[in-house]
Amino acid sequence: MFDGTVTITSKDVGNPATLTGLTVANSQGLSFENLHMDYSKPSTVWNTQVNSSKNISFENINFHGSLNNNPGDDQNAMLIRQSTNVTVTGSEFHELAHGISMMDSSNVRIEDNNMHDMRADGVISAGTSNVQVLNNSFHDFKPATGDHPDAIQFLTRGAAAKAHDIVVSGNVIARGEGGIIQGIFITDQAGIGYDRVTVTDNVVAGGMYNGIMVANTNGLTVDGNTVAPYGDMTSWIRISNSTNAKITNNDAASFNLAGTTTTANSGNVTIKALTAAEIAKIDAWIKANEGEAGSISSFPLPGGAPTPTPTPKPDPTPTPEPKPDPIPDPTPDPTPNPTPDPTPNPGGSTILKGTSGNDRLTVTGKTNMQLEGGAGHDTLTGGEGANTLIGGAGNDVYIIKDADDKVVEGANGGDDLVYASVNYTMTDNVETLKLQEGATVGTGNALANDISGTTKADNLSGMGGDDILRGREGNDTLSGGDGNDRLLGDAGADRLDGGNGNDSLIGGDGNDVLLGGAGNDRLEGGPGADTMTGGAGADNFVFRPADLGSVDRIEDFSHAQGDRIVLSELDANTKTAANDKYDFIGTKAFSGQAGQLRYEVVKGETTVYGDMNGDKVADLTIKLAGSHALEGSDFVL
Repeated sequence: MFDGTVTITSKDVGNPATLTGLTVANSQGLSFENLHMDYSKPSTVWNTQVNSSKNISFENINFHGSLNNNPGDDQNAMLIRQSTNVTVTGSEFHELAHGISMMDSSNVRIEDNNMHDMRADGVISAGTSNVQVLNNSFHDFKPATGDHPDAIQFLTRGAAAKAHDIVVSGNVIARGEGGIIQGIFITDQAGIGYDRVTVTDNVVAGGMYNGIMVANTNGLTVDGNTVAPYGDMTSWIRISNSTNAKITNNDAASFNLAGTTTTANSGNVTIKALTAAEIAKIDAWIKANEGEAGSISSFPLPGGAPTPTPTPKPDPTPTPEPKPDPIPDPTPDPTPNPTPDPTPNPGGSTILKGTSGNDRLTVTGKTNMQLEGGAGHDTLTGGEGANTLIGGAGNDVYIIKDADDKVVEGANGGDDLVYASVNYTMTDNVETLKLQEGATVGTGNALANDISGTTKADNLSGMGGDDILRGREGNDTLSGGDGNDRLLGDAGADRLDGGNGNDSLIGGDGNDVLLGGAGNDRLEGGPGADTMTGGAGADNFVFRPADLGSVDRIEDFSHAQGDRIVLSELDANTKTAANDKYDFIGTKAFSGQAGQLRYEVVKGETTVYGDMNGDKVADLTIKLAGSHALEGSDFVL
């Protein structure tokens, strides 16, 4: 056990350390970053194992197998078992049998990962609750005969208890040049079912049969998903034997709701198979986003104006699914081209040019050099002098160690990444910045940037574009600037300022300050006593179960501007298994009925209270600055 968090990372992120196996057992407070997990010669079925541990994180890890273009002869990447508070973010999984397996764990977040050239499953889970599978990319799978391949699969077989509070959102699942797989498959072999499952804003393109399938769930939301079939295989949304289900605003070839009772069933659209031109756009998108977890916002969804079918009727019984795989019991990148010899530059500095391949060019010592990567996915490392790093075409990586180093990237020159151990402002045409130890200030450019801080108190600014800012640990200051930005404070007492645009602010752990700025913003404080100011526009203030242990404050709630307090993520009545809504009773006193929501105004301050168990004592408390005459329409229940 460790006090605080111990970070295990590569000394040189441009030349990451390689591990061939990893077991974390009975531990807490470990963060693994910028590592290379080479499982081409596996020693166990699961090469990375997290057992009976908590507060474990993995970020920017390259997990891979033999790299022989045949994942059929490879083993599995990661098993998370009987553990809590585990995160896997910003990593790549390829040429493996299975990606991430979770068993009997809780509070697991899998976000912004890229999984491709896999054999069977990307993410598979049994008996794990409070799971978030968010904004991942799955493509070009290569299943073997007899496999039950799924991008994301939840099972109940072998689970120690019923799983609950599962969120699968914002994922892109595309066939690409691989075999046909199912998309999101949540099944129940043990007959114990699930409570509170949310499947929203996912895309499944060219999937097999069950594009999205959910069985035996009480409290289900399936909203805003697109299941787009190709001409050779139909793909549907299938919800079976579920209760209190909300099925809304989805696109699919067909809908099957056999044995399901719904609280909402509207806005669903039946679409046709994609044309060859639409499929070609998707394949091009996959290649353009290779190496990154692609964004839903840029995914080429099928066009046209399909005819809505407000009340989908169950299709005939679908073709039986293949038998699911059991979760197996637990038990280098290609070598870059050598650095070429440098050539003198009449202008005074020395030029070091790469080849058309994937080069690794490095400046050593205190000197002024110009590195030119050329074509290919290059890694350019500056030294102590004033160096100029020119990546050229391809997805390039820059290692910045001196404030005088300059990165030069052309337009449409690939998706590029800077690791900076000094305070850094991104130059034009660079997309991603990850601060390293020694740096605390990161500033974006006019593009849609992805900027990550360190474990210290960072100051991150997005500037123009639709940016993602990640504070990580420490008391961070995040400023979105222009554009529709996403700000993630993570741990620490953070200050998040969305600026202009329709922004999403998530404070994370700690007592955070959230400022929406102009636009219609979404503010979510997270655990801790947070202070939220929406600013101009119709803002949503979102509350989840993690908020129940503290009191958040909204500084500028405005009914006239269309602000709303979102409580739909909370189960208002803990006495039932359903995901119940609150009953707004105005200023009346609690009567002892679980699920009541009331407010009162005392000394010019408004307080909202929620009773979740009927004991007439507030389990939820929210403060609003000023006196307000609240209405039911001020809430999303």
